[in-house]
Amino acid sequence: MKALVAEDFDPKSFAAQTMQSQMVGEMIGKLADGISSLDKELYTQVVTNYEDLLSQATGIEALQSECVACVECLCRGGRTQLLCC
Repeated sequence: MKALVAEDFDPKSFAAQTMQSQMVGEMIGKLADGISSLDKELYTQVVTNYEDLLSQATGIEALQSECVACVECLCRGGRTQLLCC
């Protein structure tokens, strides 16, 4: 608390800085609470919709495999027809 005994001590500035520090601390606390709430909600959504999410992930994998097969077919010269896909 050297600031309190300094010759150029400004009580208004000190009070403003202290209040701002407290507000920042409160904002950080609220932000942490919000993150915790989102984390809980995300967990709830994943647990509730697990089967649907798993099905969608499997569908995406299948689509990705088909896309890779089509690209390979095109690279082999199947530009006129994509019957190999």
